[in-house]
Amino acid sequence: MSDIIVRTCATAMCHGGRRNPNLSAANLYTTLTGTAVRQCGNDRMVTARDTANSALLEVVNGQCGNLVMPEGCDTLPCIGTDEITIISNWILAGAPR
Repeated sequence: MSDIIVRTCATAMCHGGRRNPNLSAANLYTTLTGTAVRQCGNDRMVTARDTANSALLEVVNGQCGNLVMPEGCDTLPCIGTDEITIISNWILAGAPR
């Protein structure tokens, strides 16, 4: 799995802290590939080889209504273009563990 996702999503400031203290790299992968996001047309967070239908990219680009990540983002995109490229390439490669 992409190190950038583990570093940013599983931190104490995001999903690994107050929302899900048991989040680890192992169950983060399962969450990303198995969770559909209602605000993003029920796209899964990560759909392997399909960046257009991966909600993770949609939420960092502000394409899911009021839902943006990381939380508190007020400038789109919510993460840097280098990070978006890394995540996109990981998804296009089949989102390997």
